[in-house]
Amino acid sequence: MVIFTIFVILLFDVNTGNVICLPKSGSTFVNALLGKHSLHEYDHQGISNLAIEMSSMPSEAIALYYLSTRREYISNYVDISTTMIFLIDYFSKTDYSLPTLFILRNPRDWCRSILSYSLDVARAGEYHDWVQNYQSLFTGGVHISARDLANDTSLALKINALLPGLFRCWHNSHSRLASNIHKFGNLYMLNTNNLSNNCSNICQLFAVDHQQIDLDNTIAFNCSTKSNIIREMCDSYFKNLQDAPSSINHDSLSTYLTTVKDHKSI
Repeated sequence: MVIFTIFVILLFDVNTGNVICLPKSGSTFVNALLGKHSLHEYDHQGISNLAIEMSSMPSEAIALYYLSTRREYISNYVDISTTMIFLIDYFSKTDYSLPTLFILRNPRDWCRSILSYSLDVARAGEYHDWVQNYQSLFTGGVHISARDLANDTSLALKINALLPGLFRCWHNSHSRLASNIHKFGNLYMLNTNNLSNNCSNICQLFAVDHQQIDLDNTIAFNCSTKSNIIREMCDSYFKNLQDAPSSINHDSLSTYLTTVKDHKSI
């Protein structure tokens, strides 16, 4: 019994664990907080291609093999991935046993941010094939073109077409998490707005020394270019939708998801 207890302590005293969230939800902030103890978006193209494949041709064996191999490669690090949220259904008992931080961002704020980021990517011409395929998980195949960037009317029409799919992605992703919450052995959930107030708790979750971050610095983490068109259209689309709960637990998340599931015929 003593040997087993020591083994368990050693197993979870190696700064390992998972941070799960959608893109633009605070993963860059947490990576800065954990410093040398975390890896952010490790094998992003590989895990994104797997998520694409699982969405059309699900294979538990392939997903389990990838996740176990990934875990071996980055053992002793906290795995911060914004794609793993699409693979929660394929987690093994080991994955579910790891210390895990789940970050939820309010749907209006998330849609506004992901759209702004998409504009930046489109302007930079960084739409490689796999990026477009990966974004289809969020947008259902609707993409922003050069024509949209050059014409506000065209851009507004495209944003209008994108919003329902983005909100559906947000809702489905968090519903997937909610249906698997009971499997996690050490899960800590936070609203993006509360990350900076819980730095010590996040570090404690992963047995990491608290890293000081200059929260007064005016430079935001991974900030996208602001767009008045996007802000106005998101505010209009989500006008009658209440914000996500500030305090996240199983009951508050499940209640919120049930409350908003019919918004705009999701």
